[in-house]
Amino acid sequence: MNHATALKVIFALTMLLSVMSVFRGTSFLQHQEISIFEALQPSKSWTSNLSMPVPGRARPGHEIWATFLDASRNWNRDAILAFKRHMLSKHDVGMISWSDMVVLSSGNGPSELRAWLAELGVPILVLPEVYCKVKRKRLSFGSTSHALSKFHAWCMLQYPQVVVMDPNSLVLGDLRGITSQCVQNVDACGGQVENLLPTQVMDDAVLVLTPSQEMCSSFTQTIERFIPPVENIGECGRDFLHKLVPANRKSYFDSRFSGRVHDTFRARSIAQTKVAVGLENFEQLGNEDDRAFLQDAINDVDNRLANFMSAARQEVAKRALYATLLTPTPPHADGLHSLDLGVVERHFLSMHINGRIPWSQMGIIYTGDDPHPAIRKWLRERGGVEIKVDPLLCDVEKARDRRYMYQFTKLQMWNLTDYDAIIYTDLDTFIVGDISDMWRKCDAGLIACGVDEVVRLPQRRYFNGGVFIAKPSHEAYRKLMQGRKRFPDAALCEQDFLNDFLTAQGFGSLDSRYNNMAFLENQPLPHRQGLIVHYVPEFIDKLILGNTQADKDFLFGEFDRFDKIADKVGHIRQ
Repeated sequence: MNHATALKVIFALTMLLSVMSVFRGTSFLQHQEISIFEALQPSKSWTSNLSMPVPGRARPGHEIWATFLDASRNWNRDAILAFKRHMLSKHDVGMISWSDMVVLSSGNGPSELRAWLAELGVPILVLPEVYCKVKRKRLSFGSTSHALSKFHAWCMLQYPQVVVMDPNSLVLGDLRGITSQCVQNVDACGGQVENLLPTQVMDDAVLVLTPSQEMCSSFTQTIERFIPPVENIGECGRDFLHKLVPANRKSYFDSRFSGRVHDTFRARSIAQTKVAVGLENFEQLGNEDDRAFLQDAINDVDNRLANFMSAARQEVAKRALYATLLTPTPPHADGLHSLDLGVVERHFLSMHINGRIPWSQMGIIYTGDDPHPAIRKWLRERGGVEIKVDPLLCDVEKARDRRYMYQFTKLQMWNLTDYDAIIYTDLDTFIVGDISDMWRKCDAGLIACGVDEVVRLPQRRYFNGGVFIAKPSHEAYRKLMQGRKRFPDAALCEQDFLNDFLTAQGFGSLDSRYNNMAFLENQPLPHRQGLIVHYVPEFIDKLILGNTQADKDFLFGEFDRFDKIADKVGHIRQ
């Protein structure tokens, strides 16, 4: 056999093997120039199962929110963390409940993620693999060769819409309005690739797909065809949509729902987007404001993730409640700085992010007919709890301020025996550090623990009522109610009473970091070294009572940071 004949035989064998590999659904010549798609044909039983409602998920007739997990990618630590960030930001910031979520996977995926999703109660639907083919011989780090598997969502016939998101995205705003922006009776709805305008090309990172038997059949038939390979694997889903779905069967939603971080033609800043797509190497962005905003957003979701993991490890007691008190505004009372909505938002957001307290363990104890409903609604929407109690009043003629009229209502906390500990914080407190183990700091046998006011030491122990731990029990509540009848009202109402009454009963002292009182002189700690700062805004601003410029700069820097976070997650609306 001469040299030319040998080359012909080798070429013929190569072509035969490549054709056989396509029909078998394998990838013999992976990454070389054959077809863009190779697929395992979905069986009838598979498509039938996919068209059934997902157990425990959104009711049929309502949209379901899917995240696509490409099992072919390199699932290193960074990739796993990015996936968790995406899921948690979709829940906490995007306002999508876990019960409305599902994960579509082209394989089993990493065991760590499967276990994590099981903790959340989010099921994984394993899909047939649909391979992308590219002209380049090698794929870049983090490439996803199963990118087309997510389009099996068209076969989820029990749902009118499936919102499919890639996990390389971070949710920065409320997602619940996305489906309303899609035109009815279209097969796909998404954002436009802005760097290709005026040509209309749909971005596949965030999609609203409309399941139908027609699209399910069209998809499963199309993935068997020979289609020219793409230049870059990242274009696979985009090109597929462009070829399969005609222009009159597409519609486009607001580009804020699919903002490509590295798109130089992006019309908006990152701060104006609801979903940031493609966070890899965001530190190299030329726009300093975009870099800073994304870093803050990532830090925020990382804190949320730490909160979740703390709760999963039971580092926060299941029967501990981190609570504050809301009462009606007393008649003729002076302005309450603690009910400034910015102060309220900073209190709760810093409790969640800096304090690492899950929303589900944060609460409002309230009295009266319907005090401050907007504040209660805002916390309730994030998973917090509300508990209504009967009012206990202070004699305002003896009180130092009419604002203290309802302060004795705090005593009702000892009657909330569904909880082992209630960690009470005034609304005019700002949480600086991790307080997720604060519930452990009050020893057994004590019914209360607080931080002593330094201005009264060493003459007497006197704890401040703005932050304390209550240990509910029927016996403790009975003693408090009996003591309340014997002790006359005083200037500071419940605070004076608790100190007088508990002197005989015994109460525990907390580390001063848990109530760094910025309204008192001679504080032992700078604000940044405390865990909870109890403040009056004008005292900080005017450097009253020994506060330093560094203290002021630190606190006001934190206030500004959390005001920006409130811009992202949504403000309290009166």
